[in-house]
Amino acid sequence: MDNKLLMALSLGSLIAFIGLRMNAKKLSFGGLQKLKELEGSVRGTSGLHIPYKDSADLWTIGYGHLIKENEDFGEGIPDDQADALLAHDVKVAENVINANVKVPLTQNEFDALVMFTFNVGNNAFKNSTLLRKLNAGDKQGAADELLRWTKITLNGEKINSAGLAYRRDVERDYFLA
Repeated sequence: MDNKLLMALSLGSLIAFIGLRMNAKKLSFGGLQKLKELEGSVRGTSGLHIPYKDSADLWTIGYGHLIKENEDFGEGIPDDQADALLAHDVKVAENVINANVKVPLTQNEFDALVMFTFNVGNNAFKNSTLLRKLNAGDKQGAADELLRWTKITLNGEKINSAGLAYRRDVERDYFLA
């Protein structure tokens, strides 16, 4: 292939990629506030966000940040650090949605998917029937799929969670609004 053609193709691909990334959706301020409300946080007597075990018995801090093996938050973290962890975790969920959803989304649909993905994890979203229905253009079916994700794994056993049932209702209503 001619060098000029190869360079033009490479430049075109780069421009297309940058354009795609510039058009990538982001969680709205209202969506962020709703996510913070759904996730909640536990504070110690000092006012710091402290580590706690979530309903699935996983160590968490701030607004739903799962503590990784190499992370140590000591006696807790201030608001700005909790917000920074949330922003990082939200960005990961946004990227997964932007990379895997092939149909146009309203802001509310996108926000609901960020809340959902933030909670269930990237791989669960990428491999879900919800995503398959959404990409097939079945938005109602995708919204209804949210209601199926109401179980937590505790001690290796799947059990219903009233908290997750409530959360999925909220996410579905947000998606359909």
